[in-house]
Amino acid sequence: MFWVAFFGVAFIAAGLSIGFSVLQRWGAAGIGLMFGIWVLTLHLPRVLGLYGIPGAPHNPDEWSSLFIAVALWGGPWALARGSDPSAVPHNSSTQTIGNTKKLCPNPLNYCSGYVGTVDLTGHSSDR
Repeated sequence: MFWVAFFGVAFIAAGLSIGFSVLQRWGAAGIGLMFGIWVLTLHLPRVLGLYGIPGAPHNPDEWSSLFIAVALWGGPWALARGSDPSAVPHNSSTQTIGNTKKLCPNPLNYCSGYVGTVDLTGHSSDR
């Protein structure tokens, strides 16, 4: 019963931290770590047949659960990696105007209506 309550509180805390942008990177990293632990201790041994469950390695539901858990493991870590507010998007095109750069976050370079600028020190501002 302790683990149910512990992971429930951890999920709620991580969701609140991501939702309210308070320690967002820690919340996303923590929930990703939880899913990573579940993949390594629950899902992966089942599909590899290490727990001795008959038919588990050939059960498509077990494999589906593994892939879902891997996606839920990587998703929050991608959010944690990308939630750095000083980072400039990698797939954005920039146009330098004086000491500022105009950002276009769309990889297809359609910048209509977006006026985000970043000074050369990396601080973002939206107008």
